[in-house]
Amino acid sequence: MAMAEEVVGSNKKMLRIDNKNTKGIAAANAAVSSMSIISSYNICHSLCMSVIALLSVFGIIVAGMPLAFLTQYQIYFWLIGSVILAVAVGLYIWKGPCMSPKLLAANAGLLLAGFPFAGRFYAVFMLTGFAIVITTIIIYLKERAEHGKR
Repeated sequence: MAMAEEVVGSNKKMLRIDNKNTKGIAAANAAVSSMSIISSYNICHSLCMSVIALLSVFGIIVAGMPLAFLTQYQIYFWLIGSVILAVAVGLYIWKGPCMSPKLLAANAGLLLAGFPFAGRFYAVFMLTGFAIVITTIIIYLKERAEHGKR
């Protein structure tokens, strides 16, 4: 358990935690977060399998992908993601650096990779988007290595 001490200042109580004990937790959190990008297929597959399992409890047998109907709404999901990214960029510009610009760039790359109107240029959008995401991850890891964080 991390050693904590209470710090009182300007009418706010804050809890300061010893950094030595939390480095392992932070590293595990970073590892799990980075793996979530890679496992997006697994998330979709797990949701479908959960729906199949839930329906089987009620005696309904489903073969295939029960959430495949959502593919016809991919444009709307992409637009919602674009609007949320636009709001995040607007907040970044309006309020200052309240979030990581690398995170904004990576999210923009993911949206570019999933661009639904690409047509025959689908591979170009996919490669460009993932190149942005990979570049952002490399820059992030390089900055962490330069600052001596693990």
